[in-house]
Amino acid sequence: MKYILALFFLLTIIQTNAQNKADKLKVFLDCSNYNGNYSFDYVRQEMNLITFVRDRMDADAHILAKSNRNSAGTLISTFFIMGKNQYANIQDTLTYDVSANCTEDDARKLFVRNLQIALLPFIAHTTLVNKINISFKNENNEIVDTVTKDPYRNWVFQIGANGNISGTQIFRNASVNGNISADKETNTSRTNTYVNFNEQYSKYNDNGDIYKYDFQDYSFGIDYNNKRTEHIAIGFGADYTNSIFSNIKSQITAAPKIEYSIFPYKHFNTKRWVVQYGVGVRNNIYYDTTIYLKKREAFLAQDISTIFSITQNWGSVNLGAFWRNLLNDFHKNNLSFSGAISTKIARGLNFAVWGHYSFNRNQINIRKGDASIDQILARNREILSSFDYDLGIGISYRFGSKNNNLIDPACKGLNYSINL
Repeated sequence: MKYILALFFLLTIIQTNAQNKADKLKVFLDCSNYNGNYSFDYVRQEMNLITFVRDRMDADAHILAKSNRNSAGTLISTFFIMGKNQYANIQDTLTYDVSANCTEDDARKLFVRNLQIALLPFIAHTTLVNKINISFKNENNEIVDTVTKDPYRNWVFQIGANGNISGTQIFRNASVNGNISADKETNTSRTNTYVNFNEQYSKYNDNGDIYKYDFQDYSFGIDYNNKRTEHIAIGFGADYTNSIFSNIKSQITAAPKIEYSIFPYKHFNTKRWVVQYGVGVRNNIYYDTTIYLKKREAFLAQDISTIFSITQNWGSVNLGAFWRNLLNDFHKNNLSFSGAISTKIARGLNFAVWGHYSFNRNQINIRKGDASIDQILARNREILSSFDYDLGIGISYRFGSKNNNLIDPACKGLNYSINL
């Protein structure tokens, strides 16, 4: 009799545990800070046993995906894994790399594979666990040398160019752009070198009156940064610029800099607060005489900036303040503020605001003399202004079915993209 009672008790426990397991896992996937290839349609198709919901308030698991691309072109992808409700004790982070040579298909497969890994602790508490087969690949028992020889020593090179021609009956426009870069990035240092050029030609025919405008910008430079500790980094930058628009025939700048991070650098994906200071020399040669009656000048200038950003499951905040002044004349300065805030106010209700405002008191390059009305309209000449700004605000509300894992592939239209 006691064996029957023990068996009954064991079956009761098994049945209770089975009933406590959820049939399907509800997941809210937030990719608002993810810039890689993943295709939400593809994710839902490959993971059709998961219920993707439209609002984090309905989810058992909240996955916040974030990415940063390094100088080598590798996409560093991170999943911040946050359990909800009965899974609130599950909190984790998963990071994986997507090579710059990965195809779009390879990248989205990596996304799905790592998302599946991220959800394993949740799936273990659902009936989906019965559908999982686990295997490990091991071709042989030999010790394999995992050190890969790199003939480029972490250097990555890129060359690109593009051109465009457009027009109407009274307007013609042609442009060509190009860039060359060589970048090297390790865990403690980053080197970026670049060459950029932009040439644009516009022609207007106003009832026989012909107006022609040239836009020309050339620049090349090098920027080196070295992380000394988890809170301190030093660096150096030098560049050359030529710009008809800004009246710059030749501008050469060289400046060292130092940065202090309030939070350790290892936390930059979730919270970042840095203060940077730089001081350097600049030599300007102008196309035309400036409003300060200069054809050329050299001076010292300093830059002070601070940037603060956080990314959490409720949204993100990115704020920055930037100051620059000439050391020989503190009245010639520029102070600017930039920022963006996005948040989920309530179930389905999303809000974002972003903007930039700059106080300009250092436009020493402005051409002497008044700009013509056609130059102002064509915007081929920089105009003196004590400020500039832009502001944006957006709000959206989404409601309806909480499920988000159904796909209809029909009539999706043209999806066209090209990567150079």
